[in-house]
Amino acid sequence: MIRGAAVRVAAVALAVLLAMSAGAQPPSPGPPVGWREARTGACVLWAPPGAERALERLAPLAPGIVAEASRTLGIEPAAPFRMVLVPASGPRDSVLERIDAGVAAWAAGYMRPEFRIGAIRLGQAARYPYGTPEAVLAHETAHQLMHDAPGVTLPMWFEEGTATWAAREWQMEDVFQLSSRIVTRELPPLERLSDGFHGDAGEADQAYAASFAFVSWSAERYGGSLVRDVLRESRTHPFPRAWRLATGVALERSEREWRREALFRYRWLPLLASSGLVWLGVLAISIGVWTRRQARRRAQRAAWDAEEERADPVEAGAESLEPGGEPWLTEWQRVEPESPAPPDAPVR
Repeated sequence: MIRGAAVRVAAVALAVLLAMSAGAQPPSPGPPVGWREARTGACVLWAPPGAERALERLAPLAPGIVAEASRTLGIEPAAPFRMVLVPASGPRDSVLERIDAGVAAWAAGYMRPEFRIGAIRLGQAARYPYGTPEAVLAHETAHQLMHDAPGVTLPMWFEEGTATWAAREWQMEDVFQLSSRIVTRELPPLERLSDGFHGDAGEADQAYAASFAFVSWSAERYGGSLVRDVLRESRTHPFPRAWRLATGVALERSEREWRREALFRYRWLPLLASSGLVWLGVLAISIGVWTRRQARRRAQRAAWDAEEERADPVEAGAESLEPGGEPWLTEWQRVEPESPAPPDAPVR
């Protein structure tokens, strides 16, 4: 979700354009002229020209997405909300241009929960931390639901991490996003992650990855109901107190433990398992095997030379001498040397 003055301008413009009040009111009866609508329970999808096919694919899935987000967070929608599908080709009319104006170019979705209005940029839906329009819808739905919980005030890092956690599972791309940023730098404190959501694409990706990692780690550490418990306690307590009541420990302690484990998981472990070090180890083993084989061959050749030196230069039955004095033995007099021992099996 994108916030800030630019988004407020876009949200207010949309609210005026759609003749909606600032309260949590149901959506207005119909979309602008030329737009298509799909009412899917609490979520109303609007598709300007160019987004019709996305509307057809997303509309049947929207009720399940909203229901799953509601179940995960333990919050029911207070009223219907609207999501506008921005075509992959970008805004094509003045209404959509005013809706989408001022939002960061990297944003795949945004939500103004107080107006119950959001948008999905279909052309950006594949980027981190989403992956699909369905994930963007789940993410923005989670923002709307957390806003609907009475009395809840959350730090942005927790809200964004929870929205991502409610939208999808932890994946290898998340590991890469986090590992690639903390190999040479420290993990930023949770309280400083909020600034990253207002930064450029790289800063936002780091903020999303770190906040998602902490929420995922916390749900694994304290149980799957952790997020629901924190949100429930946040209705009547400040967030740090809600965290302690839900987990039994202070937020500062949870963060210290997470940072310690995250540094091992996402810095040292990837370094130890990096392809460069693996191939360096393979090369060292290969050189060692080659050296041992060469030493065996030299020792074997030396033993053969010693055998030849001990042999009589002219043996009985020799019929002739080749130039250089080497005996030419008849076939029945030839003595074949013992076959050398087979080389060691290759190291695997």
